[in-house]
Amino acid sequence: MIYKIIFEERTIFNDEYEELDNCEIIGFLDLHIDEDGYTELSEELSDLVPNSLVIQSSADEAGYTLITNVPENFIESSEPNGNFNAVDEYSEDDYDKAISFIKNLKKIPFDEIELWDDNEQS
Repeated sequence: MIYKIIFEERTIFNDEYEELDNCEIIGFLDLHIDEDGYTELSEELSDLVPNSLVIQSSADEAGYTLITNVPENFIESSEPNGNFNAVDEYSEDDYDKAISFIKNLKKIPFDEIELWDDNEQS
């Protein structure tokens, strides 16, 4: 058995259920268990870092940044768009390292970053 960190790209909607034009690639970074080629969710991002989203960024060494304090309506109105990326793998004994990878990503509060045009948020 191995642990896989998988980035799931999401489409974000506003309160009128209109798709927001993201400035970044936005999604969740979840921990999955892979056993004999069968993969299932183990830990969701919301369980590890509540009220957060992740942006995929080539500017950061890890390639991902946590956006914290995200209003719940943006998280709850998000939908998977079918794009997934395997980020890293850890052995069964390295569960804590996998969790630490996610929790220790660079963090930016939601109110300090522009994820989409401000006019679209209403």
